[in-house]
Amino acid sequence: MPKFDINGTWIEADTYIQAKAKFAALQQASGPKTVRPSFGPLTAKQQAFWDSAKRIETNISLIIKPDPAYDFIGHATNKLGIGEKFTVKAVILVPGVTITDLGGLEWQVISGASRMAVDKAAGTMTAVATDKAGVKLKVVGVGSGLSGRIVADNIAIPVVEPQGVVSAIKATPNRGGPGLVSSSMELDYWLTPSDVSFAGIEWQEPGGEAASFTGKMMNVPKWGFQNNRLDITRHGGNPNTWMGIQKEYQGRKNYIQQTDTVSNTFGKECAPGTFTWIIQWAYRVKNPQGRSVVFKRDVVHRFTATVIGITGTATISKAGSSHSENFTP
Repeated sequence: MPKFDINGTWIEADTYIQAKAKFAALQQASGPKTVRPSFGPLTAKQQAFWDSAKRIETNISLIIKPDPAYDFIGHATNKLGIGEKFTVKAVILVPGVTITDLGGLEWQVISGASRMAVDKAAGTMTAVATDKAGVKLKVVGVGSGLSGRIVADNIAIPVVEPQGVVSAIKATPNRGGPGLVSSSMELDYWLTPSDVSFAGIEWQEPGGEAASFTGKMMNVPKWGFQNNRLDITRHGGNPNTWMGIQKEYQGRKNYIQQTDTVSNTFGKECAPGTFTWIIQWAYRVKNPQGRSVVFKRDVVHRFTATVIGITGTATISKAGSSHSENFTP
């Protein structure tokens, strides 16, 4: 049975007059309602577009494109990274109808994005994904007759935040010496997943975590006091500094633009035993600047000292990388 648009409501009826009668009956039965906007007349092509069962493409893999500053080979086509800038384009599915014929189409943000630029004539919008809950958009007509009509609603784009890390040792500077148990390494980090870009966020270790101890590492607080290292048991982090994310570096995606010196040096009276920080990592959207969000609460920094006879080994580990150095017990 044909359908007719009566003040924005589709009514099934054999004729337009019957549809209007059905609509009036529905209004009377349901009681007073907010009056729907009265739309102007449509051109023939606008009417063909409006009557189509599927007016525009809503498969997000076919209509979204990350900004070139964020895009890379292997980027997922159906999701974005938090903070990622993207463009969405209205693709008309009605044969013989163009955006010009319609008088333009306007993308509007329902939630999850900061609108940067809208081109109604081209049917495009550039925006930044700002919510890990995802982006929701709608498309509205702007040409005479279509102005104000919702062409497509609740187009959802998944958005993901960082979930993990890949680490690699950059250098292993020896910071030990006589009477000390020490191990040190410099690490590079890449955020995961690697199929979206996090170049639109900044990263930090807020710090403040207290250490835990086993074995003779219980002597660390006393050693720190005696050597004017009163803050040695609390992780310093970088609460006043935010690090940028580079799109690609050394063949991997989402490189944190800093080198992390992971090191512990104590007196040998602190061995054997373990010293552990369970560190939090946070991010914030860069532009527009967002709030700090802790996304990882279990980045383990551990310093382990073992003694077997006249041999001592100190091992530092963090985020999947480790390095060992010998000391004299």
